[in-house]
Amino acid sequence: MQDSSNFEMSPEEGMNLMKRSAGNTTLAIFVVAISATIILGQTAIPIPGQRGGDQGQRGRGAEAPAAEPVKQVAAPIATAVEVTGPGAFFETFMDSHDDAKNIQIPAKDIYAKFNYEAKEYFVAGKTSNGQLYKTRIVVRKPKDNSKFNGLILAESMHPSGNPWVFHFVQVYAMTNGVIGLEMLTSASPGLVANNETRYKELVLPNGAANDIIAQVGALLKSNHKDNPLSGLTVRKLILTGSSASAGVAQQYLINAHMAMRLSDMKPIYDGFMPTSANGQIPVLDVPTILVPTMRETFQGRGTTQPDNDKLRVYEFAGMAHIDSRVAGAYYPDPCKYPISRYPMGVMMCVALDKLFTWVDKGVA
Repeated sequence: MQDSSNFEMSPEEGMNLMKRSAGNTTLAIFVVAISATIILGQTAIPIPGQRGGDQGQRGRGAEAPAAEPVKQVAAPIATAVEVTGPGAFFETFMDSHDDAKNIQIPAKDIYAKFNYEAKEYFVAGKTSNGQLYKTRIVVRKPKDNSKFNGLILAESMHPSGNPWVFHFVQVYAMTNGVIGLEMLTSASPGLVANNETRYKELVLPNGAANDIIAQVGALLKSNHKDNPLSGLTVRKLILTGSSASAGVAQQYLINAHMAMRLSDMKPIYDGFMPTSANGQIPVLDVPTILVPTMRETFQGRGTTQPDNDKLRVYEFAGMAHIDSRVAGAYYPDPCKYPISRYPMGVMMCVALDKLFTWVDKGVA
């Protein structure tokens, strides 16, 4: 039996995956283009424990080094405008598979089942080194604003073109009224290829990810007139990611979280949950739950840190690197040998619920 915990998607495999998922050649272009730009736009700084960065220390007894004092600054507030055209919105939330009925469930039907909607916004601002950017965010929220529970799950779009963590926890999130925030943090010529008229004005300089993440988060917690959630009460905002997008989250928590702040110098993000990844988590002032998978263990990069007052490591035995149980793109089985059908989403929901409880109620 092939173990998908050791699965790493190449651009070519990503192309095939998106073809299977949507049957659209423009999606294939999107995958290749954004996979090529992820290295320039999101991994400029090596992450400990990530391929291309320093390996984390072996064993379970090494505490993370104390963080050096940093100069804290208030992150600028980005501007935002809702986009409704021209042309179709590029949906990245993939179809799911119903095991019981053995059918594919389109994303639009999943939204309808939970009375959710996806809205797209163009966000503009300036990076710390003075470069202008214009990107897109997608807000997945209850149609009835009164159903919003005050909690936001934010993540950078994965290079395969998915909000993977929202996909993992979709039932939990939409049952409980959690808002899913997807941010495009690196250049995406694939979006332009999909709909040039709609996306041709997007501009994402290399290395802009941290500024985008900070400024979008600050916008959603502000009273700014451009806030897409104007009128809603945001209690807590967490940043997550899976695999490559977890690397983006880790880069932010290591290099930007302690420096980029709200106007009152409080944290922009109230917690972090890197998943399908590993790496040393520095000493922070907010909770972090790290969720590694079997892939990291097989590669000799298993979890290296003991728990502390702001860190918990959730290790689920047998959990693969990808969700090949619910993701519609993995039906029929694309592998030579049977792919893992481990219920990854269930475990991710456990970790997410624990993190929300920790940041919202102070119960670790």
